[in-house]
Amino acid sequence: MDGRGAGPALRARRGILTTVRLLHGRAISTCIALAFALGAGCRAIVDIEPLEEGTDATGSTGGGASSAQSSSGTGGADVGSGVGGSGGCDQACGPEILAQGIDTPGRLAVRAGYVYWVVFGGSAIQRVAVGGGSVETLAEGESNPAGIAVGDTHVYWGNFSDHTLKRVGLGGGAKELLGVASANANGVALGGGFFYWASTAPDGAIERVPLGGGAVETVAAAQASPTSLALDDEHVYWNTSDSIQRAALPSGPPETFSADGGANNFASDATHLYWTSLAGTVSKMPKSGGPEVELATGLSRPHGIAVDTTHVYWTDPDDGLVTRIALDGSDLEILADNQFTPDHIALDQTHLFWSNSGQGTIVRLPK
Repeated sequence: MDGRGAGPALRARRGILTTVRLLHGRAISTCIALAFALGAGCRAIVDIEPLEEGTDATGSTGGGASSAQSSSGTGGADVGSGVGGSGGCDQACGPEILAQGIDTPGRLAVRAGYVYWVVFGGSAIQRVAVGGGSVETLAEGESNPAGIAVGDTHVYWGNFSDHTLKRVGLGGGAKELLGVASANANGVALGGGFFYWASTAPDGAIERVPLGGGAVETVAAAQASPTSLALDDEHVYWNTSDSIQRAALPSGPPETFSADGGANNFASDATHLYWTSLAGTVSKMPKSGGPEVELATGLSRPHGIAVDTTHVYWTDPDDGLVTRIALDGSDLEILADNQFTPDHIALDQTHLFWSNSGQGTIVRLPK
């Protein structure tokens, strides 16, 4: 299956497959049998059932989940809990909940054995080991953190409500104020010794500050409602309400990269920029110039996006799907169905991770 006209196909397929309810690897023989009959991968029909209070990620009761442990030294209330994970699990196990009880988890990042995320509703920065365990609160008392990036020594984020840009050590500690955005701080990225962010407003901007703090610099002013950005060694890319823009580093002028005015979130590899669009598409375009290619069309609302050497992955909050497609636009696969508003997504070498903002969970699945 390729991605053209994928939306109706995915929704029709979902209507059939959701009659099989799997909970973290149960009834796998049924999964395999039905997948064989439909000519689909087993991963296309796994989902997550709502967890009852006191139930861990394997569906068993007793023992309970580990509570979040604050490493910020503030002694504040816990806003999430870890439920562990099975290190030897393969693809047939289905999605595993790594953390639950989170007040609106949003963007996330994976680095050096941990998943980091913003708690937009609970106004905190948290992490959990990629194999599961106790959730650590690295910072709390924030102002609706929206974007997150992880460097060699620190976690960086932008606060949407009070416009502040901050960082904290990978294991917690004292928070540092790096700067103040000109508007609502949203998507962020790190590169070239700088911390970049999108200042979201009708007359917004792309801005940056040195990683250790200093004067805030404007990369591009008068941008129409930018929310997300991507960075490579040569350019910074961002969305506006009428196009995708980019600027050469370190201080080139803005130029139009694509006329897609619905671009939502970005992923990048060495040769292409990838994005989800409010037009219901997932697209790619060579960074060196060339035709824009729609990898998947007819989707409900593709949102978070990530890429590796073989596939593009995305979430669809409206349909509750996590999906991937080969880089050439072939082999469309539903990896997880019946998710609870899957939001943003990130990858490491072996797993994909996403936030379910409607369920308050961080989830992982083997690639």
